Amino acid sequence: MSVARALRPSSSDPGLATLVWVDAREAVLARWFNGEISFERMASAVPVHTRARGRISHDPAIRHGGGLDQRAEDRQREEHLARFLAEISAALPDAGPIEVVGPGTVREKLARAISEADERGGRPARVVTGSTDHLTEPQLAARVRELAGRPARRRRPRP
Repeated sequence: MSVARALRPSSSDPGLATLVWVDAREAVLARWFNGEISFERMASAVPVHTRARGRISHDPAIRHGGGLDQRAEDRQREEHLARFLAEISAALPDAGPIEVVGPGTVREKLARAISEADERGGRPARVVTGSTDHLTEPQLAARVRELAGRPARRRRPRP
């Protein structure tokens, strides 16, 4: 049994499921509610990663004591990312299964934040995560339908 099937709503459920595609630049929320699919796009203000600026030299007369663990840009980026993930979490429903997909580690951070919020609220675990590249709206719609336990009918092509 797949993880998505394990989190499927029961037949008495009003038909609620949410799929979130997320990276550091944007999030797309696909919601299934009572047979209807809706999409919401959320833009991010997270600054891009900064690259190393060449060789860093240290004064050999000064013993290395560790110093700052991150550059100021990285700390600022993490703060913006935390705010963005909080915005996404606030837009999610309190019920129904949630699947978080996307490239990189942002999806894992979001899934962890949702799971922790569910634990604090006394709700059962309802989040699964998976790695994907950017998905089109029809692909998102197909995945959220499957998550809701109502996959689209397969049609055979006409000859």
